[in-house]
Amino acid sequence: MRIHSVNYITSGHAFRAQKQEHTPPLENGLKTAGAWFGFGVALDLISRNVCFSKSPMKNSIAINSIIASTAGAASSLSSVKKNKNV
Repeated sequence: MRIHSVNYITSGHAFRAQKQEHTPPLENGLKTAGAWFGFGVALDLISRNVCFSKSPMKNSIAINSIIASTAGAASSLSSVKKNKNV
């Protein structure tokens, strides 16, 4: 009987199942609704105090552009950091 060495090629990552939390759907819905309500109220307060233009439409577009570009930059930086660590 011959014994051969076995070489396993493994990746550098150890994969483990992560514990999943199960929250009731009503709780998730209430948290989401509360977050969006708070965001809407905050955005309304900001739009009343910050004036880029006399037109409400142009003012809204300017504020939403700032929010969108900030969110896009944050998402891009997060993606770059995640890909850099891989």
